[in-house]
Amino acid sequence: MVISGDVVEMYEYEKPILTGKDAVDKKRKKNPQDDAPEWVRSDPEGSEDVTDVRARAFALNRARKKIRRLINANVYRHPDENGEVFKPVFMTLTFAENQTEVDAANKEFKRFIQRLNHAVYGRGQTGLKYVTVIEFQKRGAVHYHCVFFNLPYMPSAKIAEIWGQGYIKVNAMKKRDGTNCDNVGAYVTKYMQKELDDERLHRRKCYLVAQGLHQPEEYSVELSDLEEM
Repeated sequence: MVISGDVVEMYEYEKPILTGKDAVDKKRKKNPQDDAPEWVRSDPEGSEDVTDVRARAFALNRARKKIRRLINANVYRHPDENGEVFKPVFMTLTFAENQTEVDAANKEFKRFIQRLNHAVYGRGQTGLKYVTVIEFQKRGAVHYHCVFFNLPYMPSAKIAEIWGQGYIKVNAMKKRDGTNCDNVGAYVTKYMQKELDDERLHRRKCYLVAQGLHQPEEYSVELSDLEEM
């Protein structure tokens, strides 16, 4: 059982979880390419090591799951000075110039966070809580999708001025029927699903997070205990 804020995930195992030699034998029988993203499966040179393919596929799935759970664990969990919880803010940051270097782009993003913290909380403060995922545009330029959990209202023009690198967009996280999204993590990761398996992020972290976020809680529960609850 995994609890991420108001979202609870239950995993029921019908078969025994294999360990030791049995687990190793099962892994040998399974083709690691089956769980790999398309750009790994279609490697024209056949240069992907089997172990590397498995590790990359596992890392991609783990990243998606971690982002979704982190977001759900933090939405509506950060109160202001009056005890009122902040609503999550979903924001996209782009570069006007064709910035294709991930490391250089990440440096600019970190400077933006410093300036935004300064604008909200004062010089030297690091109070903003966020999860950010890297995406590439068709032209190859880096841009960011961010969820802020405790950002007070600020006009888009002011945020764009603080960003200073290009276009910004603040999105309302709504369902198609116009109601508030009740699973923000799933909403965001679905929106970003295709970008997380981009080959250009191979061996790079595909997300950035603030320190001090609430973490999902994991529990092992027997089925008999659940039936009594």
